[in-house]
Amino acid sequence: MDLRREYEERDSAIVIAKIGSEYGMMLRAEYSDFPGMFGKAEMSGGLMRTLSTIAYNQPVLQSELVRTRGPRGYDDVHRLIEMGFVSGKKSGQTLELTTTKKFSDYFGIGSTRKADIRKWIESQASNSRMPEDGQE
Repeated sequence: MDLRREYEERDSAIVIAKIGSEYGMMLRAEYSDFPGMFGKAEMSGGLMRTLSTIAYNQPVLQSELVRTRGPRGYDDVHRLIEMGFVSGKKSGQTLELTTTKKFSDYFGIGSTRKADIRKWIESQASNSRMPEDGQE
């Protein structure tokens, strides 16, 4: 708690946030655009779109995901399972996909409940919208 307070008092770009029952260091939301300027992203935009599609619609069948995202969905799902963000369980001839606790922890959502994840995604989408021309 002392370290958390210290970071807060010096208005650091890093915050110590409680995520579930654990604490983690994260970048403040207002600085979230800067890392991309200096380093390579862990996930491509396409992979991130596949992950957000799974997270928002979970549980989702891989066959449905491929209809939405195209054949790249197979490679994306394989990579996301490999990264530990998505799990899949057999459902007939396909997989039923859901996000994992690692997904929730990594993005600082603080919950693994589907409704909370959907709400978080919606808030991220509304925060990232650019103003219309002439509007601030």
